[in-house]
Amino acid sequence: MPRFRRNLGVGYENLAAALAERGLHQEGLEAVAKAQALYEALAREDPGNVQATVDLASACNVRAKLLGGTGRGGEALATYAKGLSLLEGPMRASAEFLQPHLLTADALTGMGELHVTRSDFAAARGVFEKAVAKREMI
Repeated sequence: MPRFRRNLGVGYENLAAALAERGLHQEGLEAVAKAQALYEALAREDPGNVQATVDLASACNVRAKLLGGTGRGGEALATYAKGLSLLEGPMRASAEFLQPHLLTADALTGMGELHVTRSDFAAARGVFEKAVAKREMI
């Protein structure tokens, strides 16, 4: 059943986030890959499943955080960007569905943090300002 597979994906995603907090980045990447595979399958099976798309974007945020923790900043930025592109449709579809807006703000914040670690303060400021603007809209 799709609902149970989504719940399993959420479990893997939560495990990945917990592993990231412990500094276990490789193990976290393995867990989030399982979540992404489940979400991708759900989205393929039902292209109208907006929640699967949003879940996939959420997993991109977790994956990007893990990649940043391993020093792979370029990959992390690209992963955040992929998640942001996934969120464009759900945000256009419903302004009341808050999760895509929150995930967008989180992705922008993560991107800003990566720019700070790379000493690219101008880029950091730009995305932090976008994150603030997004949060003010919510």
